[in-house]
Amino acid sequence: YADASMEAAAEEMSSFRQAREANPPYVGDDEVKATIQVGLSSDIIPISNMLVKLALVELCRGKDSALATLETDLEAPFYMWANRREQQFAGYPADGFQRFDKPAILRWYPMMIERKSDCKTCQDMEVSEENVDFFAGK
Repeated sequence: YADASMEAAAEEMSSFRQAREANPPYVGDDEVKATIQVGLSSDIIPISNMLVKLALVELCRGKDSALATLETDLEAPFYMWANRREQQFAGYPADGFQRFDKPAILRWYPMMIERKSDCKTCQDMEVSEENVDFFAGK
């Protein structure tokens, strides 16, 4: 984990000079400026960590493991990470980070909603012999 984190930080473009050196000469300065993403890896790492934790909890579900206590904590259909006080999180209070009675940035929020029957993403996958054979590599 530490190696991956350090590698991601090294690849992150945080200055114009660094981005200019990483791009070929024919790439215009405006496009180079667009590649500068200060803190991008710090936005991605919490999402990666949560996905790994959710996957491990799901794989160990019902088994006697150290993650068993998380089964009831991590049961939402999906989660939303509030990373900055921008866009949909713009109204979050500036002092909310140290408080737990208000929404705040740098927190995960469970999204407890029902599946929509007309949503192609929310629908259960249709089980057919063709799908089973395909995913089984037959």
